[in-house]
Amino acid sequence: MILRPVHVAIFSCCRTFVLISTIIVAARADAQFAGGIPEPPYELWKIAAEGGAPQRLAETPGYTCGSPDWSPDGKLIAYDTWRIGQTFSDSKIAVIRADGTGQKIIGEGGMPSWSPDGTQLTCHTYDNPQTIIVMNADGAGRETIINHWGSPRWLP
Repeated sequence: MILRPVHVAIFSCCRTFVLISTIIVAARADAQFAGGIPEPPYELWKIAAEGGAPQRLAETPGYTCGSPDWSPDGKLIAYDTWRIGQTFSDSKIAVIRADGTGQKIIGEGGMPSWSPDGTQLTCHTYDNPQTIIVMNADGAGRETIINHWGSPRWLP
């Protein structure tokens, strides 16, 4: 299988002087068509940084996925997702455990980024006007930061 990565997120930690890294990739595995227009169904794949075969992180039938971001503790991955046939402006933020279980959509938005303590996420919305918001990791407590489009990122 050939994966065509579109978004990559890397989680690294150091344990007894050994660097352990895992890469999550949103990649195109094949193409589907919605209304005659090619719609790439991007999926989340897990790849060990030292090499090896990619493994699908989770089944997401009927959805395309993108913009993965590891939580600071490496236990969760936030990403954006939308139904095949819709556009990225219909995207929702989802969170999944690093082992591929517990997938949950937590609200509307795109391009999520974890806070340094892992308790909140920031993302942008496609509302009118487009906004950058912050919310709790479970999707509660959504608050608009600014009326602006962008790809917000937390800094330590």
